[in-house]
Amino acid sequence: MSTTPIATLPAYLEEVLRIAHEFNEAAAPKRIDGPWFRGASDRSNGLTPGAYWRTDLNETELVVDFIDRAPPHLEARGTYQQAPSDTLWNWYFLMQHYGMPTRLLDWTENALTGLFFALSSEKAVNPCVWMLNPEKFNKSTTGDVCVISPGGKFSDHWLPIASEDQDVGCRPACPTSFDYKGQKHTNEKPLAIFAARRNARVLVQQGTFTVHGTDRRSMHIMISEGDSSTLRCILIERSACKRLLKELEVCGIVDAWLFPELERLAADIKRRHSISP
Repeated sequence: MSTTPIATLPAYLEEVLRIAHEFNEAAAPKRIDGPWFRGASDRSNGLTPGAYWRTDLNETELVVDFIDRAPPHLEARGTYQQAPSDTLWNWYFLMQHYGMPTRLLDWTENALTGLFFALSSEKAVNPCVWMLNPEKFNKSTTGDVCVISPGGKFSDHWLPIASEDQDVGCRPACPTSFDYKGQKHTNEKPLAIFAARRNARVLVQQGTFTVHGTDRRSMHIMISEGDSSTLRCILIERSACKRLLKELEVCGIVDAWLFPELERLAADIKRRHSISP
């Protein structure tokens, strides 16, 4: 973790590049993917997904209820074809998109987008940007330095409800052991995964995800404190949030771009013309 909070955009980018270089130094020779970023309004919240920091939630019931009731609403919006129900993963990503609590955490491949999300909340008290080395992170889970595109026999063990090849879905504190390509694995730890960018929001945000396994703890606790080549945290000076948002606006990183919906566009136009909500 950077000990001195960042207060300017150049300082932030310098820190990002420095950490990215350290990630590369520790990476496998054929590294493909760059670092991922997750902005947070309060570092003390850690990296725990909504389905886990809520302690009284039955995720399986939520998923079944959503799959059962969502299709008519998607058809009315004309978006049903954008979220086909051919896999459980598609439904799971769709739940996250519409604000349902899941074991997914949103990340981005764009450093400036990550900074925007750290600053944009009015409740920002201890803002930060997490940087993840996804390949090294998955090495500890899968034994391979690759980022997974879900939808196969390996990743399906992280689904909240059982697929055709599984007897049971992923349950808190109940890891499942399974064989894959001649090796033993469990679904205890999180995975870094890619998702099909089926909607404009995920596309422009360059969205990626991690999905927690059966371990409810924050990712930063699971990773050894001495392992600075997998996960880092860049602290942001709270008093600099408004200025940094203005600097991001100059770079084209604004709410209306990251959320390409008419409601956000109208709000952005009103803001630019100093019209009260």
